[in-house]
Amino acid sequence: MMVREDYRKGWEWKKAWYEANGFGVGRSLFTSQDDERGGLDSACLRSTVNAIKALLD
Repeated sequence: MMVREDYRKGWEWKKAWYEANGFGVGRSLFTSQDDERGGLDSACLRSTVNAIKALLD
């Protein structure tokens, strides 16, 4: 969806809002993104899930 300018601008606004309110990517804000073919990488998602679990333990 990041190829859509309206979506990308909306995400940039939301990301800035999250950061201004104490949420940091990789610390307390976790995201996913499509690969070059428009799909999700399950290994990358698994890594994100494990990072979240580690923070909760």
